[in-house]
Amino acid sequence: MERPRILIVEDESVIAMSIRQMLEAQGYQVIAAVPSGEQAVDLAVAERPDLILMDVVLKGEMDGTAAAERIRSIVDIPVVYLTAYADDETLRRARATAPFGYLIKPFEERELCSTIDMALYRAEMERREKERREWLNTAMNSIMDALVAADTSGRITFMNAAAEEIIGWNRHEAVGADAAEIFAIRREAAPALVENPVRSVLRDRSAVALPDGTILITRSGEEVSIEGHAAPIIPEDGALIGAIVAFRDITLRKQAEAELQRHRRHLEELVQERTDELQRLLQYIETTERKAAEESLNTSMGAGGPATRSRDPGIITIDAEGEIVLINPAAEQLTGYRREEASGNPLQRIVTVVDRRTGMPVEDLLSTVRSGENGTFSDLALITRSGDARPILLASEPISGEDGSTIGLILSIHED
Repeated sequence: MERPRILIVEDESVIAMSIRQMLEAQGYQVIAAVPSGEQAVDLAVAERPDLILMDVVLKGEMDGTAAAERIRSIVDIPVVYLTAYADDETLRRARATAPFGYLIKPFEERELCSTIDMALYRAEMERREKERREWLNTAMNSIMDALVAADTSGRITFMNAAAEEIIGWNRHEAVGADAAEIFAIRREAAPALVENPVRSVLRDRSAVALPDGTILITRSGEEVSIEGHAAPIIPEDGALIGAIVAFRDITLRKQAEAELQRHRRHLEELVQERTDELQRLLQYIETTERKAAEESLNTSMGAGGPATRSRDPGIITIDAEGEIVLINPAAEQLTGYRREEASGNPLQRIVTVVDRRTGMPVEDLLSTVRSGENGTFSDLALITRSGDARPILLASEPISGEDGSTIGLILSIHED
């Protein structure tokens, strides 16, 4: 095990020599014994000892406390003060430098060694704790979700970079503030603020999910849609030490969902309008054909008439991605699929069509009907869910959006 390296700063040469002898006798490595604060600073920065024994009262412009303060601003080295006497102001300044111990002159070798060992142990524990915190902060900041932690009083102890960006508070400003002030939330349906999840977690000692429609009020007053959860921080000993909230900004997702809903409503309205038009057209055709048939019967010498077949066409509406949005009852009967089964499926999965002349399937039905625009396709057969082949005529018509772009197709299937 490497011997601890000690720097002695003492302007009394006899005392300095005595301390060196005691330390070396106990196995410590003394890198130097210097009489001034200036020399102490230079050696501390250059040699990085494990510990500095610093006399509080030194001759020269820089006393021990000033030297310790200067060293502390450059490198992290524990300091143990040596003092026989000092005025109140010097002692106040010494305490402000956060020393790792005091030794009152004169002192025994055992007292010297035990103070150094305690100081080194404390310094090592603080170093490990600092490294652990730095590692934890790095890990927390690398997490995509925003994180806010609070102590048992509900005051902020940590925020990662993602939380800073969403909330608008710098972590150094937020630490120590009430979590309800920094993480202020409300529900979409109510303007009033709701109970902060940190409070409920600390009270109930159990995790909670942020309810749907949670709105975060940022530092600038902007409202952000978020989702996430809060949980208690309970170490192995079972004692509650705080709470943490993990959340993410879902504003863009909510906007996209709203736009998609608006788009689908518009598509369904267009489909309904076109379906109504087709029904009116079919009623007109049916009436016209019936009148023609009656006139033909009145003048015919024979009996009989056309074979009975369905007059209602199957109407299938698809969106721009080729997925089925709506099918009418006639299409349900033709294909064998109910509306709820067909909706959301690709067209090709529900509608299988073959060429009656060759018996070969139409491989890419969607591309075929798209290429025809307002076209009609004959000599086709629809393969139903049960496997039957029904001769059909297939017509397609594009659905245009508000900007004139094609947002879907209406397929009309007639039994031939």
